[in-house]
Amino acid sequence: MSTVFRYRLWCSTEEAHVYVWASEDDPVPTTCPNDTDHTIDASKTAITEKVSENDVHVRPNYGDDDTVIGGVSVAFVADQWVRKDYGLVESLHIQNVHVTVKGWRAGDYGRLSVVHPVNQYGYSSPTSAVDAGATAIPVPADFAAVATQAVAVEFWSDDDSDLREIRGIASSNGTDTVTLAEAVAYAHTTSARMRLVMACFHQQGGGGSDHIDDGFTSVGDSHIPIGSQNEATNPVQAGLLLAHRFKGSSLVSDREVAVTYRFRRPSS
Repeated sequence: MSTVFRYRLWCSTEEAHVYVWASEDDPVPTTCPNDTDHTIDASKTAITEKVSENDVHVRPNYGDDDTVIGGVSVAFVADQWVRKDYGLVESLHIQNVHVTVKGWRAGDYGRLSVVHPVNQYGYSSPTSAVDAGATAIPVPADFAAVATQAVAVEFWSDDDSDLREIRGIASSNGTDTVTLAEAVAYAHTTSARMRLVMACFHQQGGGGSDHIDDGFTSVGDSHIPIGSQNEATNPVQAGLLLAHRFKGSSLVSDREVAVTYRFRRPSS
């Protein structure tokens, strides 16, 4: 299944937003769908929705209390990371998070975080090869700019199948280099995939109970809620992704994890 994006364009002629769907193989749209002679301000183009095998982007339908339930389920795969992202098309508070695992075992790993898609592909790559032991990572300008607000970098394999390592960010010069708080353990090619973590609000590894709920450990941004009925001070901003990363032990068999959120729309 090809990944497709819903682009929001600003039509200067109409003085209004217009919307266009395009696949990941297509160039970023630059023409108005209503009239190709209209003028589009490319600096205001943004992605509002993304649909692929691994990603779920929805616009919530709210109840009378201005809250909505949403979430994802992920099937474990033995010795392989599986990811599924929940994208927000508007800024939302997270009131609580409930994680239920069918048969959690020693050797299983889970990670819940907020990631920034950075660009239409949802990831970036080093601009030159990175040696094991390096702390200065050469990166594209858009990645470096967002990294000034991020807490960590995920390094994935070239084919996006394995989360190789996660390293905290010490600093970013905002233009072409991100400096890590700890050196990378592996070498990474210019085809490796990097994702920016804005906050990590739960990580479980090496075992645990069948039901993981409450008492989450904060690993980054204090604005992310910790446990049930603990609402964030600030909402998770539109355009960011709630990222779910799970890896099953070698004994995995017919098991899955469900992550359920209660969202509340910020007061106007």
